Amino acid sequence: MNSTALVPLTICLLVTLTILMPIVGVWDYRRLLRRLREGRTDARLKAYVWTIVLQWTLALGFLAWWLLSGGELAPLRLIPKAEGLQWLVVGVGLAILVFILAQMIAVLRSPEKLEQVRQQSGDLTGIAPQSPTEERVFLLLSITAGICEEILYRGLLMAVLAVAVGTWPAVILSTAIFGIGHADQGWKGIGKTGAAGLVMAVLAVGTGSLFIPILLHAVGDLTSGRMLGMASRGMG
Repeated sequence: MNSTALVPLTICLLVTLTILMPIVGVWDYRRLLRRLREGRTDARLKAYVWTIVLQWTLALGFLAWWLLSGGELAPLRLIPKAEGLQWLVVGVGLAILVFILAQMIAVLRSPEKLEQVRQQSGDLTGIAPQSPTEERVFLLLSITAGICEEILYRGLLMAVLAVAVGTWPAVILSTAIFGIGHADQGWKGIGKTGAAGLVMAVLAVGTGSLFIPILLHAVGDLTSGRMLGMASRGMG
């Protein structure tokens, strides 16, 4: 792919992920909290659906732009492959997945741990699903975030940054931008999200594929929502 063709895509992607998405995220979350205070029973569902539509639009739009500019799927790590030591990294990713699920089970079985989650989460409990319908849509939201955010940050963003600065600097820069993209969660949330993003980026490079990061991302979001939802309802 001609690097010149990457320039408009790179600029637009950086502006979108570094500036626009943090602003939209903060605005959306404040709107959600305001609607919840007003007693709007559909506030969470509308927030979930809006985010699903937005993320799929961005991911598919930028992916189409990449392909129409002559880009291939391989640099985005969208072609499944693993060979040699990459299988070891796949095993590490699956071990992390098992840990995430075990942690969720332990928390959901302990009223004390649920209370700790509630205390540590603050306003973030506002986004957590509170009804069976919300839980079903939140599942779709988690899958969407796993696929779309990985394509945007660990696929497209890392690919265009790697052309300019190399693979590992691209890992660091994309991780920082991913953290900033979750500014609606506050400074603590930016740090936690950035750390999770770094793990996803390393796994993407180490396995040569986005599939383990996509799986971990979706499951991580789903289990976090499940724990937050249970904690906010005060259920053990």
